[in-house]
Amino acid sequence: PISGLFHDIGVQGVGKEISIFDLKTLDEVDRKKYEQHPRSSLSYLKEKKITLTPVISDIIERHHERLDGKGFPGQLPAHKVPMEAQLLAYADAFEYLSRPVPGKAKLQPLEMHKIISTELSLSPELLLKIEKFLKDS
Repeated sequence: PISGLFHDIGVQGVGKEISIFDLKTLDEVDRKKYEQHPRSSLSYLKEKKITLTPVISDIIERHHERLDGKGFPGQLPAHKVPMEAQLLAYADAFEYLSRPVPGKAKLQPLEMHKIISTELSLSPELLLKIEKFLKDS
């Protein structure tokens, strides 16, 4: 829970509300800033003297890393992307997709799940468990 509270605090340096789904629309300067926001979040928390465990720091720093190695900020291989960071990435994307958009129909949970499953390289096991949960709810 604490990693979810602090994971995007570093986005404030980008100057606009964006998500992983908006990267293609950003200019190079804003994209690079956004790609560094996990580390910016940790720097900000350190500056404010907020102590985090190494596990929480890893979750925050790696919540945009992907199993295909194309994530950021470190383009880490799959074995270095903790399941907790993947779950936070999923929750972050789900929350973003659930926001109302003027002129667009509200997405249903399984529609959001399909988008996230397609767009983010996350653990197939995690995605199956979430899909089952959504279908059973």
